[in-house]
Amino acid sequence: MAHEKFVEAASVFASPKALALSLEAERAGMTKEEFFNGTGHQPLKDAWQAAVFALGYQELIGRPVMVRLSSHEEFPDFQLKLDDTIHDFECVMVVRKPLGQEFKGDRSLGPVVGDRPSTLPPLDVEPLRAVVAKKAAKHYQGNIHLLV
Repeated sequence: MAHEKFVEAASVFASPKALALSLEAERAGMTKEEFFNGTGHQPLKDAWQAAVFALGYQELIGRPVMVRLSSHEEFPDFQLKLDDTIHDFECVMVVRKPLGQEFKGDRSLGPVVGDRPSTLPPLDVEPLRAVVAKKAAKHYQGNIHLLV
């Protein structure tokens, strides 16, 4: 498995900031093309979603949370710990254009920094419905949260 040391370290509950810093250190020398088109990087993508969500959630509620990557355990993708309660999360992305195509030939390093558009296109809920239905069809056991 690729990124074995990172996955092992990220499988322990830590602050969202610590996970984000560890993730950026892991992919520091990786081009965007390699990251989005190479094989074996799914744990890094799961960690990115977990870290970004946990950072935002922590900011929203004004209380510290802990997060751990668990995608290497087959299920769930990550866990968020608030006080003494652990919440399981599956995550999935919905994008207009496959990220591999978006970053093909991009040899730059570092995180993707996007510009905020001045206007947003109309919301198309169909891709969201489709991906949620696909995940729901898996009939996960327990109380699972879905991060889209």
